[in-house]
Amino acid sequence: MTMKTKTLARAIAGSFAAAAALGAGMAQAAETTDTLDQKLWLRVGAFRPSIESNVQVDHPQTGTAGTAIDFERDLGLAKNKTLPTLMLGARFFDNWRVELEYFHLKRDGNVTLGQLLNVDDSTFPISANVETRFSSSVYRASVGYSFVKTRQAEFGAVLGAHVTKFDISLDGTVTTGGVPVATEREEKNKTIPLPTIGLYGAYTFTPGWTGSGRVDVFKLRHGQYDGRLVNAQANLIYRATDNLGIGLGYRYDDYKVNSTRDDFHGHLDYKFRGPQLFVEAGF
Repeated sequence: MTMKTKTLARAIAGSFAAAAALGAGMAQAAETTDTLDQKLWLRVGAFRPSIESNVQVDHPQTGTAGTAIDFERDLGLAKNKTLPTLMLGARFFDNWRVELEYFHLKRDGNVTLGQLLNVDDSTFPISANVETRFSSSVYRASVGYSFVKTRQAEFGAVLGAHVTKFDISLDGTVTTGGVPVATEREEKNKTIPLPTIGLYGAYTFTPGWTGSGRVDVFKLRHGQYDGRLVNAQANLIYRATDNLGIGLGYRYDDYKVNSTRDDFHGHLDYKFRGPQLFVEAGF
């Protein structure tokens, strides 16, 4: 056997050895980074949504339509903001799972009005200086059952509650010669609990890498309410160790609520969507 042939043979043998070692390592990784067998997981992340918020508050006694306000365009609220997220999940009886999630979005604005705004029983005239606060706290709780559950794939249905607490205020001041001559204030606090039904799924397509997705929906017209909610997200998670994962995903939330109640007579349209990055500890 020539020197060149021996060298080639050693290279081929080395390649097979490296491939075998890599295969063994991947098999071990598949066992030690199995996302779908976690019994408890905690996810801490950052969500960077693009936000659209439109509100109309009618006169409570006469029902006269208020001004449809685009809070980003008309009142100067930020269209993008990074907010922290927190989620806790647990699995029991193998096919059952529960999840609890919370995040809070708060924005403030200060503008000089270019149009007249009618909000509830208050009127904010053109050229008034308006300070705005718009905050929402989102609480999500759900119970799911996996119809398909293997080490590689999971698919199931979920029932839950999506509770959002809104806190909106407008403080307007009209000045003449630099002296305040009139003020108006409107504040609305509303908690909207919405039951949801949805589907979720996950698939480990290569050792340590798992893709997951979920969608929750609600639509109901009853009494003085007409509401709709869509909550969807898709994530890619890499299990770096037995207990630590890093994920990147995209989230979409869309609320639409019409109400003729005395405490809130009007319309709310609230959307936020964008990327999210998170760290997940699983046990």
